[in-house]
Amino acid sequence: MKRNTRRTLRGALLWTHVAFGALWIGAALCFVLAAAVLDRENGERDEFSVRAAPAINRVGLAAAVIVIVTGLGNLWTLGISPGFRIRPDFVRILEGKLVLYAIMVIALWASLRAATELIAARRDGRAPELARQTGRLARFNLVMAVCGAAALSLGLWLAGT
Repeated sequence: MKRNTRRTLRGALLWTHVAFGALWIGAALCFVLAAAVLDRENGERDEFSVRAAPAINRVGLAAAVIVIVTGLGNLWTLGISPGFRIRPDFVRILEGKLVLYAIMVIALWASLRAATELIAARRDGRAPELARQTGRLARFNLVMAVCGAAALSLGLWLAGT
């Protein structure tokens, strides 16, 4: 592969990776902030959760797939670059990013389950369960946002190595 083509592909993969990582973090953070400020007493918070959680989870799921595919693509473009050597710092940072990604995927999976329970609770009229699942969703989204921000920071560090 020509050098300019490789560089263009790497740039496209890198920016797609960053953009979808930021989208996942942003969607999770929006849910957390909305859940924190909406009124719990009049059901506004639970109603928001019932409507927003499935959409935010779909955004997170799509972003998770794109982030891993573009991350692997970035590694491939580095691997075919002449003169690229894998340094120990690079491996440690990449390991950290993979651990954070795994935590985010586990939190996303838990969020998908909590959203399903939330919708079932609303359908069955179980108000206490609505509040419980909304709290769980907020915590899972907080985990995704914090781990995502840390992974993005490590990515900036990785780009500099």
